[in-house]
Parts: sequence; C-alpha cells; structure tokens
Amino acid sequence: MKKAFTILLILFIILIISIIAIPYVFKGEIVQLVYDELNKNLKAEASIGEIDLGIISSFPNLHVSISDISIIGIDTFQGIELANIPLTKIEIDVMSLIKSSEYKINEFSLESPSIYVKVLNNGLANYDIVITDTTEQFEEPESEMGDFTIALNAYSIKNANLKYEDASMLTQVNIRNLTHEGNGDFSNGLTLYELETNTTCDSLYLSYEHIPYLNNVKLD
Repeated sequence: MKKAFTILLILFIILIISIIAIPYVFKGEIVQLVYDELNKNLKAEASIGEIDLGIISSFPNLHVSISDISIIGIDTFQGIELANIPLTKIEIDVMSLIKSSEYKINEFSLESPSIYVKVLNNGLANYDIVITDTTEQFEEPESEMGDFTIALNAYSIKNANLKYEDASMLTQVNIRNLTHEGNGDFSNGLTLYELETNTTCDSLYLSYEHIPYLNNVKLD
C-alpha cells in the first residue's frame, strides 16, 4: 500500500513539473505555430509581438499574454489596418483543461485595441478575411452539445477605439476610449449563459445618411 502511494505521489509530481515546464520548453514552437496559423487562415497581413507564458507564480493557473497583434488588409484594402491590439491577456485554470467538462477562464482582456471596419459601396468589407476551404463538404452540426461549459470569472476591453464606416449603408460610427467589463457562465455550447456587464466610453458618434444622430455622447 505504501509503495503504491509512493508511486502515485511520484507520478503526480512528474505531472506538475511537466505542466510547469511545457510553456517554457515549447515557447518558440508555440509562437511560430500561432504566427503560421494566422497567416495560413487569413487573407491579410497578420503579425504578433511577443507571447509570454507563465504558470509558476500562479499555479494551477496558466497566464498567456500576447503583445502587438496587428491585422492589415491586402488587395482592395491594402495598407488599411483592421485591428491593432497592444496587449491580450488570458488566464486559464490548467486543471479545468484536463477535466474538459468545464473550461475555467479566470481572465480575458484586451488593452487599448484599435478596430477599423470599412465596408465599400459594393458590400465588400475589410473584416471578411477568413480563408474558406471550398473543397470541404458541408455537414449538419450535431444537435447534442453535451455538458460543455465555459466559466468566465472576468473579461474586459479597456480603452478601445472603434471606427465603423459603411458606404453601402451610409453609416458611420466612432467610439473613443470604450471600456467594457463583464463576467458570467456559458453553457450548452454557448447558447445559455448568465452575464453581468458594465460599459463606458468617452465619446460616441453615430451618423446615418450623413445625418448625425449621436455626437460626442459620453456613456458612464
């Protein structure tokens, strides 16, 4: 009995050490994988700065921070930056990933993102950048989603600047210094959820057919 307990203890220690070491051992491979996947699946020039992974100071939580995400258009939208996100942070409960029935995200945040959405007269939009596989056959989605749950302790978008220009609808929206915070539980394939949010912004502008309906409106 004592020997069995000792073996289990050793295996548990090896598991913990492995979980701690993985982010550091494979950091370079992870960064390259993210970069390759972005450019393989997007019709745009995508780049990222640094990816920092940490678990030692916050075990059993895994910290992931990504700096300087940038997505710039090509072809018709050459040189137009769709998104610039200086810092993205995620904190995940590692043990919840192992259990797989409930993924616990302690924190998800975007800091100072700038988003510019542009739609032309013909309806062509600069956010339509995902490459689709035309050879892939369509399959009906399964109706049973199971007991899949995502638990969000906190998420936030801080000091965001959003710009939307739609020439086909003659609509323009400008939002400065938007901060949005919330928490909640998502379940049943993200179809049922409880969510508490708070949103503020320094300035909101909305015009339709060249008529301004909201001009420099502050939300708090």
